[in-house]
Amino acid sequence: MQSKATRLLTRGVSGVVLCIVGVAMMWNSIKTSTWEPAQATLTSVSLIERHGRSGTFTIPDVSYQYENSGHQYRGHGIKHGSKTPAVGAPLIVYINPHDPSQSSVSKGLQLNDFTQPTAIPLIMGLLLITASSIACFVTPSRKA
Repeated sequence: MQSKATRLLTRGVSGVVLCIVGVAMMWNSIKTSTWEPAQATLTSVSLIERHGRSGTFTIPDVSYQYENSGHQYRGHGIKHGSKTPAVGAPLIVYINPHDPSQSSVSKGLQLNDFTQPTAIPLIMGLLLITASSIACFVTPSRKA
């Protein structure tokens, strides 16, 4: 049988590991904060249907092409917003200045990144760390 201290330590370490996994999963969004804007053209749009508590909604999954230093590139991503963009419409994308073949339709960490499945490990890790910390201070220690 594990002692209470061992269980709390195990939960705390598990929380830290989950936080690291969550940050690593969200790293793609975080690293784009230094990327530069570029003009792109939408080449296709497909709608992804999502079901939530407030009903069903659709999110545009867009494909686009852009040019950088005379080279043509293609990319795709989820475009959050109120309207579904039309094929052929201009679009601002963000490109990696060190590797222009990498692009994103959004820059930096966005609020909707915290509502995606990639945020689940981070949120669960923070909850475990918080619960373990509170239990350490609230639970009276027993002297042998």
